Amino acid sequence: MANDIKTTALPKVTALSGSDDIIVNASGKTSRIGLDSFTAKISSWDSIADKPFGTIDGSYFKVNVNSDSSMLSLSDELVQNISDMQKDISDIQKAETETRANVAELQTASHAHANMQVIELFGTNNEGKLTWSDVAVGSDYTLPVATTSALGGVKPDGNTITVDEDGTIHGANTYTLPIATTAVLGGIKVDGTTITVNSEGVITCINDSSIPNWVASTAYTIGMLVVNGTVIYQCKTEHTSGATFDDTEKTNWTALTGQQGEKGDKGADGVSPTAKVTQTDLGATITVTDANGTTTANVSNGTSAMLSVSQTETGCTVTATDGSGTTTATISNGTNGTNGDDGKSAYAIAVEEGFSGDEAAWLNSLKGITTVTSSAVNLTGTLTADGWSDTAPYTQTVTVTGLAEDGYPILDLITSVDVTTGINENKQWAYITKATTAENTLAVKCYEKKPTIALNFVIKVV
Repeated sequence: MANDIKTTALPKVTALSGSDDIIVNASGKTSRIGLDSFTAKISSWDSIADKPFGTIDGSYFKVNVNSDSSMLSLSDELVQNISDMQKDISDIQKAETETRANVAELQTASHAHANMQVIELFGTNNEGKLTWSDVAVGSDYTLPVATTSALGGVKPDGNTITVDEDGTIHGANTYTLPIATTAVLGGIKVDGTTITVNSEGVITCINDSSIPNWVASTAYTIGMLVVNGTVIYQCKTEHTSGATFDDTEKTNWTALTGQQGEKGDKGADGVSPTAKVTQTDLGATITVTDANGTTTANVSNGTSAMLSVSQTETGCTVTATDGSGTTTATISNGTNGTNGDDGKSAYAIAVEEGFSGDEAAWLNSLKGITTVTSSAVNLTGTLTADGWSDTAPYTQTVTVTGLAEDGYPILDLITSVDVTTGINENKQWAYITKATTAENTLAVKCYEKKPTIALNFVIKVV
């Protein structure tokens, strides 16, 4: 019987004396032992030492009593547990044998790991804490407080920054857009009439030139535009208009245009340039007078002179070409007089002179046509590309109805609107070296080259 069996007190079933024998069944064997000998054998057990035989643990032993004797044996439960333990011990011993074989195989095999250098960086310090490259890691790490220069942890204040239950961070939008003024950058609200906004946020200005006149006893909303007299007004207060546009009514409107001022005094007349051609024995003298003074150009006989005038932004340029070459005179416009003060509008003067009706009626009454006549006559014609003679000097004669043999005609090129075409026309116009007038005809001559395109011209007869 093993000496690790535990016992507790068990009531004595049958009284025994020291001379009685007992039968002991242990490890599958049955032995007859005297009570005195058995008591001596088990007296060394810690659990039943110095205790009478009658205090036996019923979970480990059982006593069989018959007419002749009482037999102490292991309980059925204990016998089954011992059998199970022997099987478990056998399984453990088998697993131990297999493990030892595996360890022996690993100890004899050459084993290399790709991450061995990384694994070797792990270790423990003198406090038994896990380290990485001699630095303690794990739960002892303390996250630093984040600053503008250090990466670390932050804690929302719960007002301007909040955190949802799922960890989502939100920034509280407490900014209020100010109302825009002439001095403050801010938000604006369109009136929906003169300015609109579509579903994509595109702002559109309604360009409606037909602003209605102000009407009495009419409902007006903020932003609406009206015309009263010659002034445009915008409604600033929602209201129903009164009977007249008096001072009380004006408080509901903002004037967008000022009243027309008085008509100013007439400015001093500018100096209109004049050109005079005087025939001489050697040719002619051209005298041009403008605000800057008088400029004279002499034209010699021998070759019919060709005179052209080109209008400029500041006046005009007179170019005379004859046998001696080309002479150019620049004529500047006279200095404008000083503007006078604004005067009354034409409509206001018409009312003062007795006109009856509103401004629209007055505008409709203006149906007269003023014609300005001039003593100068402009005659036009075309020099065709195939109208020139075959050999130099090249000549071409064209019919110009109304052109007289006498007088002082001025010949000039009519330049096309297209820039490229106009530049080419000016280049080929320069090939012309002489022009002679006759009754209803113009004869043109080119000494060296002839134009290869059609050239439209104008002759101004003064």
